[in-house]
Amino acid sequence: MARLFSVCVVSTLLHQSAVAHVESRQQPLQFNHEHNAQTELHLSGRFLHLTDIHLDVHYQEGSSVSSDCYSKKNLKKSDKVAGFYGAPGSNCDSPVALVQGTFQFVKQVLKNPDHGIDFVVWTGDNSRHDKKNLRIKEAEVAEANRIVTSYIIDAFSDPKRPGHATVPVLASIGNNDIYPHNRLRYSRKADTPVLNFFADLWAPFIPKSQDATFRRIGSYMVELTPNKLWGVSLNTLYLASFNGAVPDCRRRKWPLAFYQTNSADKVQFDNDDIETEASHKLSAGDDVLNWLEVDVLIPARNRNISVYISGHVPPNVVNYGTDCYSEFSRLTFKYRDIIRGQFYGHMNIDHFFFTTPDQVLRRYSSSTSLQSTDLTRVNTNTELVLFSSSKQNDADESQVKGVVTIMSPSWVMLYFEYLILHYKVVQESKIIPQPIFVSPSVVPVFNPGIRVYIYDVVSDGLGDPNLKKRKNIPATRFGTLLDYEQYYADLEYWNRVTDVERAASVDDVISTAETPHDKSFKHQTPRSKYLYELEYNSKSLYDLSGHGIDTKGWLDLAKRLGGSTVSQPKRRKKSKKSTKKSTGDDQDETTKDRWNQQQNSKQKETRNLRRLFFSNMIVHLKGLISPFGL
Repeated sequence: MARLFSVCVVSTLLHQSAVAHVESRQQPLQFNHEHNAQTELHLSGRFLHLTDIHLDVHYQEGSSVSSDCYSKKNLKKSDKVAGFYGAPGSNCDSPVALVQGTFQFVKQVLKNPDHGIDFVVWTGDNSRHDKKNLRIKEAEVAEANRIVTSYIIDAFSDPKRPGHATVPVLASIGNNDIYPHNRLRYSRKADTPVLNFFADLWAPFIPKSQDATFRRIGSYMVELTPNKLWGVSLNTLYLASFNGAVPDCRRRKWPLAFYQTNSADKVQFDNDDIETEASHKLSAGDDVLNWLEVDVLIPARNRNISVYISGHVPPNVVNYGTDCYSEFSRLTFKYRDIIRGQFYGHMNIDHFFFTTPDQVLRRYSSSTSLQSTDLTRVNTNTELVLFSSSKQNDADESQVKGVVTIMSPSWVMLYFEYLILHYKVVQESKIIPQPIFVSPSVVPVFNPGIRVYIYDVVSDGLGDPNLKKRKNIPATRFGTLLDYEQYYADLEYWNRVTDVERAASVDDVISTAETPHDKSFKHQTPRSKYLYELEYNSKSLYDLSGHGIDTKGWLDLAKRLGGSTVSQPKRRKKSKKSTKKSTGDDQDETTKDRWNQQQNSKQKETRNLRRLFFSNMIVHLKGLISPFGL
């Protein structure tokens, strides 16, 4: 059986190779923006999204999962142990082997001519979590970011032009990429050491014209395709509610007059809509969102340019400060004609949602068992609890029987309930912007996942004339998302392959797998030599309507997940003179029976769809039963 790389390489050597990867990397990678027009002729219409790698060089294969995969002391036979590629369903971070396998797949499969990658969206959290069993230090956080940056550089460097990149990279800061975690200070006038560190580290990715902006607010913009598509790396830590180092945004008029805008952009605002800097104290979130609107969205609209927005923390009422979320939502609604996609990480799970007015969600949540105080628990995504299958509601008996209790994030059930409520809410909104896409993480909280988006590189921004003739399909423009491919790594399988290969030579893998203690293994179809495989295509799996994967298709999916019902037929009025069962009564009963059948069928479809969605949400982690009774 072909292999990703020989498992004879000891884990300590993997650790050493990761460090050496940094020390021996080539000169700082530079993306030549002046030559971007040349690459436009060779666009593949595909881009990569990587998030939440959480490299942990202290990870020990064979250690106890309960020790965060750090210690083999007092190990019992009943203990769950750390596998070679990781420990899915645990609190452990990513071993070096998993990170190397991930980038080997990117470099040798996704980047090759049969696929192709036009640019990379890389949404942060490269360092491991801080653990009680092993406290993290500032130097380790910085080193983890250097190592992962070196992997990006190695995967997308141009051998014909040393020191240059073949693609642009939108890199974002994660809440675990700073020390201490979750706390990023802000100063408009003085330098912020953390932002200076990343500005220097990511100088290959940040245009020189954006350097000063990044050092102030940790955000930057890249021209992905000249005069057609811009990409934004948004510092969401200045919007996040858990960042105690900065206050929430301020409710006020927008935008601020002190931004250097073109005269053509300024005319869109009346004098009454503009405040001066002296009229209030600017918060970090204000600065970020002002920049996003005035320096990116307004010029993009004036030039008919599509915009992608990326960041670490997804924008919703759970993650953002109340006022920051309100202002961000306002921007997504106002500029929904040019914002063609939004891409985030942080949550580790595969899902989507829409920016909706927070007061709408609060109105709906107040009438349900899901309270606002419960929603705040969703952010504590590093605490783990045991979920027992016997406690799952509405599960089929055949599915419950024999399921082993596993470790799983304590918030996943609660967040799934929150999403279902959200999907019900968006049905009430008449105007909805593009959905927010949250990709699963590389770190094996569940199984690792990476994503490739397919986007429109043909339309000139004025729309396809052939599509305009069809009223149910909107006019397309450059950057419209057409589909995405979700890839995942089945770590249970690959960890087992590693164990088998260590028990025999590589040539004897199949025969060894057929030994009595591995009978179930021999019935599995041999996988590719790479860790990752295609999990699904979004458009075909979810039967998304419309052109590409536009808002209409995702709203329809939200409606199906939310549980749309069949309208109940009206009963005929009985005649006062009639005392016997009439023909009308028979018709009413027949109609009622037909309605009940339709309703039952609809509910079954909803349960099956939720079951499928939940399975993808947790990246096929085995042992956790979907709460499809919601």
